[in-house]
Amino acid sequence: MNYLGKVLGASGSKTRESGTVSFQIADNILIDAGNIFQKYEFDTNKIEHVFISHSHFDHILELPFLIENGFTVRTKPLKIHGLKSTIDNIKKFMFNNDIWPDFSLIPLLTTGEKSISFEEFEFNQVIELEGMKITPIEMNHIVPTAGFIVEKENDAFALSSDTYITDKFWQIINKNKKVSKVLIEVSFESVLDGLAKVSKHLTPHLLDEELNKLSRDDLDIFIYHIKEASYNQVQKELKEFPNLIKYNVRDIPSSF
Repeated sequence: MNYLGKVLGASGSKTRESGTVSFQIADNILIDAGNIFQKYEFDTNKIEHVFISHSHFDHILELPFLIENGFTVRTKPLKIHGLKSTIDNIKKFMFNNDIWPDFSLIPLLTTGEKSISFEEFEFNQVIELEGMKITPIEMNHIVPTAGFIVEKENDAFALSSDTYITDKFWQIINKNKKVSKVLIEVSFESVLDGLAKVSKHLTPHLLDEELNKLSRDDLDIFIYHIKEASYNQVQKELKEFPNLIKYNVRDIPSSF
């Protein structure tokens, strides 16, 4: 991959045309598993690592099929990385033999190794894989949630995952001059600021205020996770708030 990442899904809703959140950051590494198969142009059996930001369904919903589809040909366990609370929820509510088989107990046919392994990380822990540094950042959501700083050589991007207003995320971006791109969630139109507060998401109005925390003007800022019912109004509002105009905030492209 000659870019920082590829978008497999970036919507806050699942429709015929759109899928929920999943980013490919290397040939064998994903962040989140909301939409792997809809538009994939790669061998999904080569995926070895999936970093899960949090346990909400739109970020994990295709994990069961990722391991099942390649079960007979995989030669390495699928490593699912997450916070302890995230992994606990995935074990309890997904791979539990009631909703889906517990593949952590099922050996691969090719090697006898367990089909999946769970790898816990902590906030601010630097994980080195495939020449990259992946650092989980604490975000402000209704369940424990990790955003990520992903560094590749002299470039990097910051991914918010789901979040409400936060200081840590922007402080890290201000400090880490490698970061050239920011992927930030916006879920609802601004008239729903109250809903955003309760559900711990952002709106264009709230993002406009958040951008006051930046001390840099050299960033590409892309939004994602827009709910389908809010999409058209959010696009309109991107042209109405001063900081969104200043930073040319726009929809996330297919690669970044």
